[in-house]
Amino acid sequence: MAFRRVAVRITTLSFFVLVLRRLVQTLWVASVDISNAFPSVHRASLWLKLKRFGAGGKIFDWLRTLYYNMKYQVCHGGTVSHKFTSAMGILAGDTVSPLLWLLYFSDFKIPESDDDVVLNDAHVSHLEQADDLLLISLSQEGLQRKLEIFYCWCCSEFMIVNALKCAIAYHGNKPRNFQTFHIGDDIINIVMEYTYVGMTFRGGPINLESFHLIFKPHYEQKAAKARKIAHATLHVEQMIGSLPPADGKTLYTALVDPHLTYGCEVALDTGATLSQLLQKVQSDFLRRLLGFSKRSTLVPLYTETGLSPVLYRRMELAIRYLAYALQRPTNSLVYCAVMESINLHIEGEQSWFTDLLKIIEKNIPESADLAVPSLDDFMDSEKVIEFHACILKVLPMYIEEWLQA
Repeated sequence: MAFRRVAVRITTLSFFVLVLRRLVQTLWVASVDISNAFPSVHRASLWLKLKRFGAGGKIFDWLRTLYYNMKYQVCHGGTVSHKFTSAMGILAGDTVSPLLWLLYFSDFKIPESDDDVVLNDAHVSHLEQADDLLLISLSQEGLQRKLEIFYCWCCSEFMIVNALKCAIAYHGNKPRNFQTFHIGDDIINIVMEYTYVGMTFRGGPINLESFHLIFKPHYEQKAAKARKIAHATLHVEQMIGSLPPADGKTLYTALVDPHLTYGCEVALDTGATLSQLLQKVQSDFLRRLLGFSKRSTLVPLYTETGLSPVLYRRMELAIRYLAYALQRPTNSLVYCAVMESINLHIEGEQSWFTDLLKIIEKNIPESADLAVPSLDDFMDSEKVIEFHACILKVLPMYIEEWLQA
């Protein structure tokens, strides 16, 4: 289940980044937050909406019975309150709660307008990941209109917007005049950095040459978190003695690698300075684990552990994700975004697909009998899966060329 949640996050995130990559106008973004979204769900309205969707049967009756008979107690210090019931809220942390929330939120609609982003003939006005919501527009006026629609929906559904956690950002040309954005009576500030589904973006003016800099906060934060966890992992040697490399490799894969690769399907490594932040965390951890000096060569770190260099691993994960996106339904947002990126590349424009080709050409070993697939092959998910398998097979050649260099 955890892997499915990560895949959904990356799917939503990748669509957003591909939107940025095709910009010819300024993109305005509003990250909005609902206070205690799950506990604020009005259950009577939820059951009514589910009925309208045609829900029924034993599972539906079981869910209603579960919440109807549920009782609560408040414990503070040594004092416990009397049991009480509540007509509001769904359980946070329950596996079915995100689905219930999506169904509850599904009647939030924003009419199509000229301010929407259009990819592959698909109008997009907002992105949703559970209760993490992003409103997008190509104009300040359009974004304010969408904020008002969102505020009206929250009022009708007994939700409270947390204006302190909401933020406005833009990507593209700096406007001459900034509009004052508000939700209800609360003014929302314009910020230069914001976070969506675990990834921090830098706002403000951008161009194709410095596009990778919108990911700079993400690289810095993930490198810092990975280094902190790496230090904590290696600190167990103070309690158990020397950490066997096999066990250290397992801990690295489980604890450090997820931070070094998070968002790699989206943030392609086209900026050398940012990529080095991740490389250094990996090399420092493996040197310490194997007992090498701080200036030892890098090749033995991978020949002795069997791990992939972090940039090579991020590349193969991006290729695997391309195959996944091509297998999605043709009306899904991520498929539309990927196809738009490929079409931009065909037209000679810079895009996510262009960057992917660049890092593939950069990392394929010269000694390997492996050619970059044609454009037609890259649009065939089966051919992409075959190419991904070949990329994994030629990793030893990549490391051998590194050694010779």
